[in-house]
Amino acid sequence: TLDRWVADAARTAAGRGVTGIVDLDMGGNVDAWQRRIRGGLRSWRVRACLYPVDLGLARRRGLRSGELVPQTGGLATVGWFKLFTDGALNSRTAWCADPYPGATGAHDHGLPSYADGELLEAAREAVAAGLVPTIHAIGDRAVTQALDVFTELVIPRGALLPPRMEHAQLVADADLPRFGRLGIHASVQPEHAMDDLGLLDDDDLPP
Repeated sequence: TLDRWVADAARTAAGRGVTGIVDLDMGGNVDAWQRRIRGGLRSWRVRACLYPVDLGLARRRGLRSGELVPQTGGLATVGWFKLFTDGALNSRTAWCADPYPGATGAHDHGLPSYADGELLEAAREAVAAGLVPTIHAIGDRAVTQALDVFTELVIPRGALLPPRMEHAQLVADADLPRFGRLGIHASVQPEHAMDDLGLLDDDDLPP
């Protein structure tokens, strides 16, 4: 049923000029796109991303970021390896430099997913397996942590995909030039501005 829904959505999107997607659904993407394409889905080119739960599979099959997924007729490639630094603004789990208004307690700044050294270790494991990380970071403290990790990573020059950050929703002024220096691609979703609009005070809104 899910594959049928995906196929319907792909045909509709392709009819509107969308010819490719990055699929960050959690877990099992490579197998899912092999199955869908073998079943006749030809509407999109797909970058099928991986998560830590997929790392063993990637090692066993020799899956590497940017290379073709076998048995997909060249329509699917292995995408990025996704790691998380924090949650989301609406749930107040995005990790921020300043506390949330009115928040108290251990998580008044949000909720980091990893300690600094643990995130770096997870990213290095991915790179050693031939996978290029994309790091989810929404709060400004989370963005700083992700950039710190990318600073320490050594991604091979021959990597077929650039290092990437998902969302980069709140960014400290001092961190903006670091994206360019490190060659980090920011995958920004403007729709989040609408999702999180209710979090702003009236004084924060543009005239």
